[in-house]
Amino acid sequence: MTLDVLNAIILKAFTRQERRLTMAIVTAQDIYRCDSCKAASDEFGRRCKHGMLFPLMLIMGNFTECMNYEFDTEKVKLQLKRKEAK
Repeated sequence: MTLDVLNAIILKAFTRQERRLTMAIVTAQDIYRCDSCKAASDEFGRRCKHGMLFPLMLIMGNFTECMNYEFDTEKVKLQLKRKEAK
């Protein structure tokens, strides 16, 4: 085996390992976009009006999207204002 091939194998193994280490934490609000939904009581996506455990039911049911999701432009405007203020 040449040195170039060996380096390529090591680099490939390192990038695979690195991908495993850089996993992000994802919440139910991120998956189902609760932060921009009309059913959420605030602009952070907390307290769903369909029930506090409704996002958990979506996760346990392996749903890819929320069937009650409705886009709320006012919450997005609040988020953008908060982001601009920082």
